[in-house]
Amino acid sequence: MNGDVAEMLTILQHLHTAKSHDYAQADNPFSNFEEAAASAGIPVDTVFAVMMGIKQARLKELQAAHKTPLHEALDDTRVDLALYAVLRAAYARRHAAREAAVTFAEWEPPADDVAYHAV
Repeated sequence: MNGDVAEMLTILQHLHTAKSHDYAQADNPFSNFEEAAASAGIPVDTVFAVMMGIKQARLKELQAAHKTPLHEALDDTRVDLALYAVLRAAYARRHAAREAAVTFAEWEPPADDVAYHAV
C-alpha cells in the first residue's frame, strides 16, 4: 500500500477514535448522526450528505476566493470530509446488513470485481 495512503488511513482512524469519544455513544459510533436525523426529521444518510456538503462548500469558498483559512487548515477540512465519507459508507453497510437479517460481522461483499475494485 502506498505510504501516503497508509498514513492517511491511520490519521482517519485516530481522528475517528477521538471524535467518537466526544460525539458518539461508546457502543454506537453513529449515535450522533442518528440523533441529528431524529431531531431534524430526516434520514441519517441526509445528515451525512449535509455534513459533507458543508465541508465541500468550505473548501470551494476558500479555494475560489484564495482565502487563507482562519479557523482550521484546508487539510483538516479534507480529512474531516474523508472521515464523513468513511462513516457514511460504514453506516450504509451496517444498515444493509441489518435489513438482510445478517449481522455486520457476517456480512461479506459480493465477489463481483466490478463493485469492489482497487482505487
